[in-house]
Amino acid sequence: LSSSSAASDVYKRQPKGDLLQLPVKSTPLDFAFEVHSEVGKTCLGAKVNHKTVPLNTVLQNGDTVEVITSNSQQPNYGWLKYAITSKARNQIKRYLKKQEKEESIIIGEEILTKSLRRLKILKQIDEVKNAYSKFGFGGVEDLIESLGKGDISVRDILDKLSPVSYTHLRAHETRG
Repeated sequence: LSSSSAASDVYKRQPKGDLLQLPVKSTPLDFAFEVHSEVGKTCLGAKVNHKTVPLNTVLQNGDTVEVITSNSQQPNYGWLKYAITSKARNQIKRYLKKQEKEESIIIGEEILTKSLRRLKILKQIDEVKNAYSKFGFGGVEDLIESLGKGDISVRDILDKLSPVSYTHLRAHETRG
């Protein structure tokens, strides 16, 4: 490789011989996301110049990089410390945000179901779910996610639905 490349770019060679241009201080994680977002998301490790290296290894001009992937691997918050390219960082953040949303929805569903069951009003779950617009949400999923994150409570929803008819439930809720 020519040493006349700009100081802000480092060239990495893929095992097949293709060259990829990445910023200085790039890591195997940046390389993996540059190859393809799915390669990045499943990046388990890397070999640089045929030696296994940690994902935080800073790549040098002319390095040959081989990405090791696993379908069981997924991005985590620690990766944000190693990734320097906006492509890699954005893909990681997008993945983590999606995972967080999915988990919050599962938790929100559990909270709502258990709370309504405890209050003996489980049959009103659809009415409660459809109160999303009263909180300014665009849909049921957003309401459930907010419940799962702890931004709102079942009590908040019941109070907004009908403050008078659920008053007796609040007394029950604090006792039990």
